[in-house]
Amino acid sequence: MKRFLSALALSTSVFFGIAVTIPATVVSQYGYSSQLSGDGTIVGDNIFLGFGDSDDWQIEFISANDELRIQHSGGTNVVLFDVPVAAASQNYLSLTATALIANGSETVAGVDINIINANHTGTGNTLNLLSFAALTGDANSNLNGILIGALTGTTGADTPPETEYAINIGAGWDSDIEFKTQATFTIDGLDLGAWKVATGTLTATQVRKLNGTQVEAIAAPGNGKSIVVESFQVMLDYGGTIYDSIGAGEDLTLVYDVANTRAQVGDCDASTNCLDPAATADDFALVRGYQFSDNASRLESNDAVNWQILSGEWASTDDDTDGNSPIHYLIRYRIVATDITP
Repeated sequence: MKRFLSALALSTSVFFGIAVTIPATVVSQYGYSSQLSGDGTIVGDNIFLGFGDSDDWQIEFISANDELRIQHSGGTNVVLFDVPVAAASQNYLSLTATALIANGSETVAGVDINIINANHTGTGNTLNLLSFAALTGDANSNLNGILIGALTGTTGADTPPETEYAINIGAGWDSDIEFKTQATFTIDGLDLGAWKVATGTLTATQVRKLNGTQVEAIAAPGNGKSIVVESFQVMLDYGGTIYDSIGAGEDLTLVYDVANTRAQVGDCDASTNCLDPAATADDFALVRGYQFSDNASRLESNDAVNWQILSGEWASTDDDTDGNSPIHYLIRYRIVATDITP
């Protein structure tokens, strides 16, 4: 009680029969002025609370800055809470510390979150160790969900030298990092295109006339951008009747839009080498990144990617009796900038 009350007096005063004093150096630095109100609440412009034999740890409220500060008397360890103000750079919450020398196998954490999980019941529970609420962007400000500053200094003296990671994820996670479908991925400002996935089904009706009528798989990405297909999976979901008119070269293919049919981006031979349209059971295939015979892949700016069967149709008529198996697909792709001028 004496230590607590000693933080409240500007000069020697008596509270509850106890004489208390704030150190003169603290008064001269911050100009503390506080008192107890009738209900025992601490009021005043500046409030100082000291703890420890020599006020080693201090809690201070500075009204001039609207700051609440928790600090060590050495001044090297500070937690600062600040009230938002307009037209000023500031940190709403900051932790400042100077690490001391470690001499072997020590681990130091700036912030350590140690939450012991429970044996939950039911389903649909979620535990977020660190959670950021949804935000609304603004046209006049940049926004970083997490900003990691530049690292400078020398490598360690050990052989091999110590390793420095911006992010280091331990083992055991189902997924280390999950990107949403429309996420982007950039290095030095260059959009490399995050992995994206397109899924869908070609109905038997669409498959039977897929040479003459292409079906869009991925919409055009916009001016100055191109779709790069990394791979696709297909599954012929056998419906009981095989397609009756399969000929050589009638390959299930991903192509750029109708005006650019030369730009094939994936080709699946209509044979047992890939997807077998004559299979009498479900059939599966994986096609990796497509290349032309000259080992080059053409990019088309702002073009959709469509499904097509080359050369001819798999069915002699548009009737279920000539083939009734739909095809499910999963396409892995990226959207990249076509202009990569340095």
